[in-house]
Amino acid sequence: MTNLKILDSIEHLLTDLTKSISNLLWWAKLFIPILAVSMALLVIVLILICVIQIYVSQTKDRQFANLLEKRDQHDDEIDDYPTPPPIPHSLQPSKNA
Repeated sequence: MTNLKILDSIEHLLTDLTKSISNLLWWAKLFIPILAVSMALLVIVLILICVIQIYVSQTKDRQFANLLEKRDQHDDEIDDYPTPPPIPHSLQPSKNA
């Protein structure tokens, strides 16, 4: 009689375990594709960030090159800025140091 109760309880535990495993597998079948799609979207976003960063960098390089070109064109013009006066001899550092 006791053995029968033990066997029934073991059978009941195994049945519950089977139900739990099948339930877990159902959730895994639902979760894994969602996880895969999320990871794919994350990779796509990271690639887009890299492409945008490269584009912005190239645009800034072009703008800087244009700025240098304009500066070089203006080098021929006379500067209106006053030149600073020379440093007096008494305030210059000594050459013996």
